[in-house]
Amino acid sequence: MMQIAILAAIPQEYRPFQKHVGKWRQLSRQPFAVWLHQAPHKQVFLVETGMGNKPAAQAAEYLISISPLDLLVSTGFAGSLAPELQVGDLVWSRELAVWDAERAAIPMARFCSSHTPHLDVFREIHDIRAVRFLTQENPRPKTMVTMRLDGLPTVVDMESVPLATLAHHHGVSFLGLRAISDTLNDEIDWDLGSIVDETGKVRISKVVSTVLRRPGLVTIFHGHWRDSSVAARNLAQALLALLLLPERNLRALARQLVLRPIPEKAAGPPDTEETAPGADQSAST
Repeated sequence: MMQIAILAAIPQEYRPFQKHVGKWRQLSRQPFAVWLHQAPHKQVFLVETGMGNKPAAQAAEYLISISPLDLLVSTGFAGSLAPELQVGDLVWSRELAVWDAERAAIPMARFCSSHTPHLDVFREIHDIRAVRFLTQENPRPKTMVTMRLDGLPTVVDMESVPLATLAHHHGVSFLGLRAISDTLNDEIDWDLGSIVDETGKVRISKVVSTVLRRPGLVTIFHGHWRDSSVAARNLAQALLALLLLPERNLRALARQLVLRPIPEKAAGPPDTEETAPGADQSAST
């Protein structure tokens, strides 16, 4: 039986998917909320990690400690750093990188995906773009980031690289599958830490306190909620389609989702979406 883990930071990212799948059994509430869905020939774990690098890594370690996995999926929202990526667009992690503030804010590639013909078919059917996932500890001004990028379309998130690192360490196949919730022109000009607790969970009391200090955020938060709803709906459809694949096809897809680490001195993305990553490509940006 295939074991699949789907990890998302906050309920807004996974609730539409969770509702459409059907019956779930909650396995735990602490230290992380974990649900199990039993499907023919598949067991699907859904984990709420909380926002940020550290909670994501801890959640993955926790799940791997209680169950062997065949595929780990990092899912949720992503911010676009490419003008062609709009709200609701679906993207997958062709490459994973981190934002290295100590090296003049240069994005340093950590992993790239191997050749994935089975995923390519799925992507074409569901219009999923191949991009670089750039994981940050805290949101940075998009103008600061984009000036350091090359031609590979890039999105930002706060969890994927730690999850990919754990998956690679434990020999688990990895897929980053996210939906765009904010475009290149949408800046987060408020402190994300002001609305989450130490576990990365959004707290209503902190949101209210933040809004009371900056009433103008009501309009901004409403816009984010509207765009996030579109992203979550599209993401749910893609995740459902993934799980509905026959077990044979899903296993074949997972076998190809093996991450290849990129040495730091040679780290670098390919020039275009259609070029397969190779060992002879430079990753300095």
